[in-house]
Amino acid sequence: PVLMVKGYEADDVIGSMAKRAEKEGMLTYMVTPDKDYGQLISPSILQYKPGKAGSDVEIIDTEKVCEKYGISRPEQVVEILTICGDTSDNVPGVKGVGEVGAGKLIGKYDNVRNIYNHLDELTPKQREAFVEAEGYIALSRELVTIKTDIVLDVKSEVSEVELLT
Repeated sequence: PVLMVKGYEADDVIGSMAKRAEKEGMLTYMVTPDKDYGQLISPSILQYKPGKAGSDVEIIDTEKVCEKYGISRPEQVVEILTICGDTSDNVPGVKGVGEVGAGKLIGKYDNVRNIYNHLDELTPKQREAFVEAEGYIALSRELVTIKTDIVLDVKSEVSEVELLT
């Protein structure tokens, strides 16, 4: 079956369906190479990342996504992407701060708001970059956040056998 909701991006439909399935006790695999989906990962929501150019398939769970970015919980992927942006989605980030730097900052400050509350602790170059980004950082956050609350007019009919496999 194909599930589409007029006016919403596929990411938001997938995010909403994954979270709904989680509430219904299902194990869900999101099949995508997109790093944005890391924010949705939980013990019952995993990312199935197809192999590319001869590489192996990867199953990304909570431990893997947290280890990749140096964060304590998958929801912080939103914070990472808010800082480093996403060129494929035309999301501006904080100039000069990549994934590694963003991971270190979120590992220390927990979220973007706390970074702004502690600008005086950053290097002068970082401070300047965050001040420069202040006008659009909220928009960047909104753009990288996958919606999980779309009302989906579809029944979740799964047999017990399917839940176990």
